[in-house]
Amino acid sequence: MKQLITLIAPILLLLAGSPAVHAAEPEDGTLPPMSVGQPTIDRLIRQCDSLYTIGFSFAAKGLSRMADWYIGQSVAAISSLRGAITDLYMAKKEVREDEEFVSDNELVKSELGIDLSGLMDFAKALQGMADEMGDAVETLMPGAEIGREKRLWWPMRESVSLVSPYGPLFHGLVLEYKGNKEEAAKYYAIAMLNPYLDPGIVDFGFLADMEMDELLALSRKLSGRENDYRNVFSGNDFYFELPAYLPWSAEYHRAMAIAWLEGDNPNYYTAFHYLEAALHTDPFDIVNYENLARMCVATGNYRDLATYVSEGLSIDPDNAFFNGMAEVYKKHHK
Repeated sequence: MKQLITLIAPILLLLAGSPAVHAAEPEDGTLPPMSVGQPTIDRLIRQCDSLYTIGFSFAAKGLSRMADWYIGQSVAAISSLRGAITDLYMAKKEVREDEEFVSDNELVKSELGIDLSGLMDFAKALQGMADEMGDAVETLMPGAEIGREKRLWWPMRESVSLVSPYGPLFHGLVLEYKGNKEEAAKYYAIAMLNPYLDPGIVDFGFLADMEMDELLALSRKLSGRENDYRNVFSGNDFYFELPAYLPWSAEYHRAMAIAWLEGDNPNYYTAFHYLEAALHTDPFDIVNYENLARMCVATGNYRDLATYVSEGLSIDPDNAFFNGMAEVYKKHHK
């Protein structure tokens, strides 16, 4: 099955160069064509639509995890693109506000002899403290609301699909724009090494040159397509923030799980999450379900065992291992 899907998917993506000309039909998952007037983004949308259509066919058969593997790539790409647009918009907004402050400060200084720059420096110092202290900081003085960088959002977008290269790609774009080139290079490398990256859909540098109103309009236009994808996507509860230099590789995640199980003090919790990542990366390989089922038995996690046994049997009803695990679950879950 895995080999068949591997052969079919690239063919379907190649055939998707010309989007369908008819409106979406609920029974086949075909979305109406959409264009934002920018060739690179339009090509990305066509690729995402193709992946969505393939995933829709799996969802119609009740194979939601396999459906999510395809649709998750669509959600991750457009969500990450919109995330980059939002971050660029906010960065430009901050620059504009700083420029306006300098202009206003010069006016106040010339007319009243008061220099407000010291107050701005103090506010920035408070902001820096808030960022460093994280969620423990809500306010630093009565009535003062300090905004904090949302460090959670990029890991959440990238967790939607570990095989998608676009979360890291757009994350790197934002970091580069903000001047953090060393960190940006790390994310670019992860994206460029990803075998699922289309080399014709990598140059999004034009976003940094767009005006704020253009960015806002683009994000709003893309939001409808993202919602179309999310209507069928069921994997929003998966979150993965462990180190992963090859996040698209199930073999990599399995190797990391083994590494955390070795030694005198094995870390079952971390190993379990790497095995979960392996399953999200490749839900077509029955071994990934088996590994998680074994880990559930080893740790007494019979609630999750039921999930993996059920999913394993939906793929291979005659599988001796999962039928045996079903009996184990019945014995321990009364």
